[in-house]
Amino acid sequence: LYPPHQTCLTKGCPIHAKATVLKKAEQRHVILYTLDHGPIAMYSIHLYCAGCNTNYHHGYSVKDKTRTFYPGIPDVMQVG
Repeated sequence: LYPPHQTCLTKGCPIHAKATVLKKAEQRHVILYTLDHGPIAMYSIHLYCAGCNTNYHHGYSVKDKTRTFYPGIPDVMQVG
């Protein structure tokens, strides 16, 4: 599971202004539970922007301890 964006979305961030692809990534093991195929082992990746200290996850971003969900209905929901 990757973030839907590979560039920083924070207005005013120097990285956002350059539209630079975020390269610092961390991954963790997760289990995706599906109705059709049951549990599936996979990885969840989050990207970090050093320009504004924002972490981008699959369904949301985190900046200054505030979680902001992306607009729309997510195709996958992270729990726990």
